[in-house]
Amino acid sequence: MDWDTPTQPIAVHVYIGDEGHNISLADKLRTDVGNVYPGTGNNHGFSATILTEKTGRQDISVFAINAGEGNNKLIGNGTVTISGRVKGARMNTGYARTIQDGYYHIASSLGDRWWLTVAGMSNDNGANVTLYDYSARDFDCDEQLFYFRFIDDGSGKGFYKITNKKSGKCLDVADGSVYMYGTDGNPTNVQQYEDNGSVAQQWAIQEIDGGDKGMLYTLYAKCSGFALDLFCQKTENNANISMHTGNESPAQLWRLVPYAPSVGRTLADGEYQIVPKLAESKAIGAAGTAAGANIALNSSYLGDGKQTFDVSYLGNGYYRIINKYSGLSLDVANASRKLGANVQLWGYNGNDTQKWIIKDCGGGYYDVVSKCNALSLNLYGKFTADGTNIQMWKTDLTGTQSWKFIPYKKTMQKTQPPRAF
Repeated sequence: MDWDTPTQPIAVHVYIGDEGHNISLADKLRTDVGNVYPGTGNNHGFSATILTEKTGRQDISVFAINAGEGNNKLIGNGTVTISGRVKGARMNTGYARTIQDGYYHIASSLGDRWWLTVAGMSNDNGANVTLYDYSARDFDCDEQLFYFRFIDDGSGKGFYKITNKKSGKCLDVADGSVYMYGTDGNPTNVQQYEDNGSVAQQWAIQEIDGGDKGMLYTLYAKCSGFALDLFCQKTENNANISMHTGNESPAQLWRLVPYAPSVGRTLADGEYQIVPKLAESKAIGAAGTAAGANIALNSSYLGDGKQTFDVSYLGNGYYRIINKYSGLSLDVANASRKLGANVQLWGYNGNDTQKWIIKDCGGGYYDVVSKCNALSLNLYGKFTADGTNIQMWKTDLTGTQSWKFIPYKKTMQKTQPPRAF
């Protein structure tokens, strides 16, 4: 920041030995700078990947370029050792299943509106994979949709094949490269390519608890072990996607957003009890009738409406679920994305906290997924005692997210015997 132009970003130059690099403007988000210097704005940070042919031990100097009168200022220096081309290693083992098979949008952790897409809506082999603002397009654009299919290696671990909905082609590491950079000095690119069964098209998905941001994921290529990376953390249309050493930086953390229309309508509208697989003699119910009433497991159906829910289809793959007794909606408390987010009743308002995907899992069971956080309705800790809390949780294959929707049948009134005359 230059006090001659305190609200404007300034240029930054980096020297590797005698080799200079202009890394453009220091205009990245740094709220801490804005907090310390009120009125100057929050965009005074910088980050860059610098390509160089230099190797070995090198002196590094970073200069802030003066915007008015005065001299450029040295803001940091040091010595680093630069190796040659960074080579990865093929992954022999993936991770356990982290998400269910299905269609997803791949959204950057740096902003929900930024989704992976195939550039130019292309169907061609080698078409580039980039970032794009989904709000600038039709929400249902198929080039921003990817089908994830888990390939188990027999041990419960494995890799995913990721296929673009529009083109039918796979997410692919260009040339199956095991290097982070090509011979041209550019990062190894990510593209789409027809399914060839190669390791360049297999991805290990590691889940990461992102706290307030919810569940995040890093995608590692089997061919190299490098991570899918948003180049220089640029959130702009057509920002490139490439491979980089895994570092769990925001550039490598992704939200996987289930695509509800691909699930569609799975359940007829009606009144239901929602019964857990682990305790089919019990059902979820409300602790009261006021907004904010907690949802928990209760004993067998009492017939008073507290455990009965009116389920109705909203279209586009989503349902609303209204408690019969209170008239309030099943709702994710505080729109939380955190693991363990609570489930409550709240006045229906049509927000994402009250929209649910009801996914048929077979055998009469369903997975109930919230639109607001992509987490599933979950029976806490596999406990089955009355009062066990209902919460939101990541994909769990232990049965805690398997639910039956039992149609509600009104209790038949006893008929009186005919009167004798």
